[in-house]
Amino acid sequence: MGLFQGSYRTLGDARAVDVVILDQFGVPLSGFDHSRPANAAITAVPSSAVSVVLLAANPARREFYIQNKSGKILFIAFGATATTALYTATLAKDGVFPGHLNGYTGVISGIWSGTDGNGAVVTEVTT
Repeated sequence: MGLFQGSYRTLGDARAVDVVILDQFGVPLSGFDHSRPANAAITAVPSSAVSVVLLAANPARREFYIQNKSGKILFIAFGATATTALYTATLAKDGVFPGHLNGYTGVISGIWSGTDGNGAVVTEVTT
């Protein structure tokens, strides 16, 4: 038995593929939600020289996007506190950080290298 098992079905004039990923014993793997996201929320977060929450933990999160609208560098951290020394990623002005489909669902924080009246636009896609 192979690692992948699938079937085709016809939907009008398009084809959809049903795929099941199996372990070495032929048991379907779990943990991947193959349903399509149905909701999105967009928020604006003002820039801050102290760590702020960009996204609260959300088990329904499917993906997210963070765009830095500030002229200052945004330091992003997966966790409750971001610092300019300990962070997951940095974003320059107009940079976008995309969260992977079915990826991290915990709290995401940010801190800027300074404030200038702008901040970040955050989009969270959920089921």
